[in-house]
Amino acid sequence: MGSHSKFTALLLLTILTTHSATKDRWAGVPTPPCLENPPAYRLFELVIIIGGSLIMAVAIANSIRNRRLTYSFLFLFNSLICYWQETIGDWGQHLIYSPRFMRHHLLEWLPIKSPNDPIFVPFAYAVYWTAHSIMLMQLAPILQRYFKRMTLLQAVLVLSLPLNYSFDIVVEGFCTYMGYWTYDPGMGPVIKWSTGGRQPLTWPILLMSGWPNLIAYWGGKPPLTSLNIIERWSGLERLTEPQVPYAKAHDRLDPEYASEASPLLDRPKSSKGKAWTDRWNTSEEYDAKLNYKVKDSVPRWLFETARFVAWLVVFNVSFFITLVIPLVVLRVATGRGSKYVP
Repeated sequence: MGSHSKFTALLLLTILTTHSATKDRWAGVPTPPCLENPPAYRLFELVIIIGGSLIMAVAIANSIRNRRLTYSFLFLFNSLICYWQETIGDWGQHLIYSPRFMRHHLLEWLPIKSPNDPIFVPFAYAVYWTAHSIMLMQLAPILQRYFKRMTLLQAVLVLSLPLNYSFDIVVEGFCTYMGYWTYDPGMGPVIKWSTGGRQPLTWPILLMSGWPNLIAYWGGKPPLTSLNIIERWSGLERLTEPQVPYAKAHDRLDPEYASEASPLLDRPKSSKGKAWTDRWNTSEEYDAKLNYKVKDSVPRWLFETARFVAWLVVFNVSFFITLVIPLVVLRVATGRGSKYVP
């Protein structure tokens, strides 16, 4: 048997073993009746998977065009990577998804977790946290205009609870009502829908007012023109040196217009193929907005890799500390279990 055949056989054996172990692990664990056949569940998950895939594809394309990791790329994919911790937190908060969704079994190695892992959730993670961050960082400066002495951090803190709470109640309230997932029995006061679904009113909603707003603030307000808090914490300033943004040097103070003032427009005419390539490559427009540049002695790929790793570490460590640990500790401390999430 060739090496390729051996590898294929080993892969199939691993998949079958994992699937068998998964069935044994959750054998005898009941499913809440409200989750057994939710309406339009296939449409719900396909919209999220397809929509999330398209959004991430656009972010990848923009990063390729810029030859730089954009804000959207960094936020989308680091939010997605945090997903692996979701099921641990679900165990702590008694959250269980409908088994009717398409599922994966990649996280069965975790010692504590919720029974079902729908495929659509990583896509929802990527889009949800990114959209929340952009919305928050657009609203915060508006609040600052009305309260002149308010800092950006103070504006974020003021907005965090009402924004998170209202959004969570509307979105999750709809999903628990429909039976896409539920919290059973849940922690603290809950809404008990006529369909059987349960929606908590305090926990984990109040807890969720922390992490997403912190990373939004640390990530900065797009479009980024300087190193953000995450990148400065990680010491990336040592790999850069200051520069005057091209737009500012030419009295075009609004970064949105930097591309119009880009040196690209001064290039001599070239062949159609080369012209198309030039239009596709927007790295110079991207760099023209920045107030820093990477040192000549530092390869650009190394700098972008360091940026991604910095975001990844901060996202995952902060997620685990501020969300997963409190959720698990409260369940253990109270001794309040769930027959659906043993």
